[in-house]
Amino acid sequence: MRKYIVIGLTLIALLGVLTGCNGASGIDKDKAVQIALDDAKLAETDISRLYVEKGFENGKDTYEVKFTNGSKEYEYEILADDGKIVKSSFSIEDMALGNDNNNISDNNPTENAVPQRQDKPTSSKKDSPSEQQISLADASKLALARVPGAESKDLKIELDYDDGKYKYEGDIIYNGKEYEFEIDAATGDFLEWSEENR
Repeated sequence: MRKYIVIGLTLIALLGVLTGCNGASGIDKDKAVQIALDDAKLAETDISRLYVEKGFENGKDTYEVKFTNGSKEYEYEILADDGKIVKSSFSIEDMALGNDNNNISDNNPTENAVPQRQDKPTSSKKDSPSEQQISLADASKLALARVPGAESKDLKIELDYDDGKYKYEGDIIYNGKEYEFEIDAATGDFLEWSEENR
């Protein structure tokens, strides 16, 4: 009797393995990226800051795909089993890419310009723009120096006024990792730095 139970369990396990191998369907990360690119009508050479992560949403395996094309940031959620796009969106960002000419395009001179400071204080000279000591280009160089191999196309950075001081906030998406940071605009010191594997 014990022999039959062992044989039965072995057959069930073998059947499970074979069914798993033969029934393996779905898409991989590369296919998810291609589906998103096709929907956006872009080629892989047209994008930067590619981010792909497999997750679980509403009871189904999904891929989250994000990328940037110029000042447009695209975001997709794609089902892992059949490649169906569940959600898609894009937004136009004010992106300052951190080199000396701020990567202003010939087609639209304001497309990638540095955002203007809308919420600067009026009563304090201590935090006035004239007190700002490092430029956007310098802040960009500081951030990129912490990620060997990353380039300005992988960087998103902007000047912000928060908690009584100016700071540069941004992220770098490069080589399967996302780095988020804040840099004090007066000193160049990093106020925050985080890394996440993708």
